[in-house]
Amino acid sequence: MLIIYNVLITIINFFLPIIALFVPKLKERRKHNINIKIKNCIWIHSASMGEFEQAKPLIELIKKNNNDTKILCTFFSPSGYNTQKKYPFADTISYLPIDTYWNAKKFINDIKPTKVVFIRYELWYNYLHILKKNNIKTFLINATYPNILKKNKILLPFYKKIFNCFTDIFAVSDFTFFNNLKLKNNIHKSADTRNDRIIEKVNEAKLNPIINRNLFSSDELIFVCGSVWNKDIDIIFSAINDYNKLSKIKIRLILVPHEPTNNHIEYIKNVFNDNILLSQILNNKAAFTKMQNKTIIVDSIGNLLKLYAIADLSYIGGGFGVGVHSITEPAGYAIPLITGPNCYNSPDTSSLINMNAMTSISDHNQLKEWLLKMNDANNRAKAGEYARKYIENNSGFTKIIYSHL
Repeated sequence: MLIIYNVLITIINFFLPIIALFVPKLKERRKHNINIKIKNCIWIHSASMGEFEQAKPLIELIKKNNNDTKILCTFFSPSGYNTQKKYPFADTISYLPIDTYWNAKKFINDIKPTKVVFIRYELWYNYLHILKKNNIKTFLINATYPNILKKNKILLPFYKKIFNCFTDIFAVSDFTFFNNLKLKNNIHKSADTRNDRIIEKVNEAKLNPIINRNLFSSDELIFVCGSVWNKDIDIIFSAINDYNKLSKIKIRLILVPHEPTNNHIEYIKNVFNDNILLSQILNNKAAFTKMQNKTIIVDSIGNLLKLYAIADLSYIGGGFGVGVHSITEPAGYAIPLITGPNCYNSPDTSSLINMNAMTSISDHNQLKEWLLKMNDANNRAKAGEYARKYIENNSGFTKIIYSHL
């Protein structure tokens, strides 16, 4: 299995210039030369922007207590690198070279990390194998059961080799899975480190909202739909049309596409004809006077967390497709949550649903019924309070991980 992996990864690396012509994210990666000069650092790797939000509480705690410690942050995805390349608490931010044996060996020899932290998943074997061989302590935080193993049990021995490369694993779910692997390292029960950051960011966003709540009508409900795909948009459109026939309480939609590409923005514009872009509002405050009941389309990255601060309700996208993004971020704002059926890729899903903080739906009719139920301020307050308590009860694990590090 290891031979097959290394043959495939070497072939991919060799043909990368050609493959990148057909894969936009790989093409974007190739625009940047990887030339890292930092040495004797703590190296933290995140797949993308969502995982980096889980890394930030730990990075900032390290810097707070050890300001002279150098920190290198790497990404594989452009959505992480491009949005976070100016993050002030990292000394160097870079793409991670493709995981061939020689790439990994050169990279580690060049940076000479003192300790290494991988976030959640995207576990590159050659990097981890060489780190272990060099006796460099390596930590996996916010670990979850890899989705690929649910369909391909044949890969379990390979993943066991990967997990055995870590010094410590902090599992936010499926602790039994990691325990049953009989690994040679330390397995700890944990919670998502992002919860610590959410509590901090909630307070900041409420003090400095991206849009003032009083610019909207006091009798309308603001419904922020985050990380939505085209299927989510279709469901929301049908539900809102039916809802408007039954309720006098207006809903203001704020739609945040999973990736604000021109194609996704145009798709949303075609579905919701009466729309305005967030960039138009931010560039011209007078645009508010022309908004009336317009749907707001967010055409940039990095504003979702701030928008939750003015929301009455939250829809988490991806539940009708590949799976949901972060459900804990809106939970921290004490607002009711709703999403599609493919939501159990998040380790927090079952708890939030059982607490009645979140609802999972399978069609637009169920979304419509939920919206009608949430017309009642008491129902909104109860669901929001359950969500807030969940975040507070599962915070504080960044300090525990830091102490092990």
